[in-house]
Amino acid sequence: MEDITSVFASVGDGRLIAVQFASIVIAVLIGIAVHRLLGARLKALGLRIGGATWQRRVGVLGLSTLYDILFSATSAALLSLFVQTLMRLGMVAAKSDLFFVHIAYQIFFAWAILLVLMRFLSLILGSRFFGPGVKRVVRTGFWVLAALQMLDILPDVVDWMRSCQLPIGTDKLTVWALLVGFITLFVALGIAVRISSLCEKSIMGMHDLEMNTRVVFTRLCRVAFLVLGTLVGLSSAGIDLTILSVFGGALGVGIGFGMQKIASNYISGFIILCDKSVKIGDMVDVAGFTGIITQINTRYSVLRNTSGEEMIVPNENFVTGSVRNFSLTDAASLITLDVSCAYESDVDEALRILSECVMTEPRVLKGPGHSPWFAVTEFAASGINLRAAFWIDDPRRGTVVVKSDIFRKVLKAYQQAGIEIPYDKLDVTIKNPPAA
Repeated sequence: MEDITSVFASVGDGRLIAVQFASIVIAVLIGIAVHRLLGARLKALGLRIGGATWQRRVGVLGLSTLYDILFSATSAALLSLFVQTLMRLGMVAAKSDLFFVHIAYQIFFAWAILLVLMRFLSLILGSRFFGPGVKRVVRTGFWVLAALQMLDILPDVVDWMRSCQLPIGTDKLTVWALLVGFITLFVALGIAVRISSLCEKSIMGMHDLEMNTRVVFTRLCRVAFLVLGTLVGLSSAGIDLTILSVFGGALGVGIGFGMQKIASNYISGFIILCDKSVKIGDMVDVAGFTGIITQINTRYSVLRNTSGEEMIVPNENFVTGSVRNFSLTDAASLITLDVSCAYESDVDEALRILSECVMTEPRVLKGPGHSPWFAVTEFAASGINLRAAFWIDDPRRGTVVVKSDIFRKVLKAYQQAGIEIPYDKLDVTIKNPPAA
């Protein structure tokens, strides 16, 4: 053992550098192998656990975090073992002599911190706010800061940013405070969007509330969280929030003069949601377009007819204009059918057959307040006109098919009963026929 120690003690700096690189490479290779073997098992275990409950989701999050730090932790542990071995063998007098090993430690720790940070930012901010572009920016900024820290330059940069002041408002705002405020504002807005999305899902799942009420609550939650996140971000930057009063006054003047229509449509959207004059799912007629309201957005609403055509209507039209709502207090709609029978036919029998054909249609309502009625409407030139009036509760599904089915039943029943449906007949007279 003493011979081996004396041999390693005589190793020069070149050999020490080579040993450091060899230790780093071996640690990295073993770390990759361990990460591949155990990482696959951790992923499979996470898939088996699933995320049905919050306890399971926490377990999956823990396994995912362990999967992220597995490579860095394994490589750093092996590298530390190699360093202890070198020190016991007498090759290294102090850890301060291992410059490259120290850099490798910092890279391993930085890699683990970055993966965990990206994992939690994705969880907190959501994929919609924390997209691929933002991820690239975060990775680039993180490695720039890590490189400055490894070179021992970051403290000097931070001191310079804290001493550099910007003349904004009555107070002196430093570059460091502005950077921290921007990061805080970004994170606060991301958390606000994430929380508002979760609240929106929860509120929209409350089927006991009307759709308009649910939409109002989701809009208010989103606006409240966004305003709160903005105030938290600005206050963390050291910006005096009293300057927002000036901005609010200027914004009010701009809305009053240059954005009247936008403000009117925005306020009208909340009005129609609160007074429930129109609701999502109602069939309405606006400006000659009949359709079902599928969306009530901030500035406009969307109508969709049975042909698949959609019309974008400004919300102001629902407040200041006349709107035909086919389902405001009652979703049922009245439909009339006109048929004729010859004067020689039995009118009572014709009305009875017509009523039977209407009453056997499944979509026709028969309850109180929606009873069908049948009557003789006119003694026309060619026959007696009959009319049937009935209600259906789902006019949004269309009325053409209902009418077609009843007409077919009436035609078949009249033919079987011998009731003639009159039609105009033309007699053609040929004057001065040519000779044969």
